[in-house]
Amino acid sequence: MNSGDDDDFGQGVGREPQCAECKYFYMTWDLSQRYGCRAFNFKSQQLPSQVVFSVDGRHCNSFQSPRSDEQGEDAGKSSRGRKSNRINLKV
Repeated sequence: MNSGDDDDFGQGVGREPQCAECKYFYMTWDLSQRYGCRAFNFKSQQLPSQVVFSVDGRHCNSFQSPRSDEQGEDAGKSSRGRKSNRINLKV
């Protein structure tokens, strides 16, 4: 396996996802549970990808790059006639 080959999910094949690069990852104010995952709706002391691996024995399959939303999903929503959450401000 070539260590330079990364797939579209921000992780190399067979490697754990990089939570900090995932749109579902967030940091909490709770010092006992610093990391959160919106995809699985939990907080923990460990990175969510480590918790998922320890519980399931497989790497997280919910990883999504925040860039994928900007390019794909938002463009599709606006083309279907739905209102966009974006606004234009001129000051």
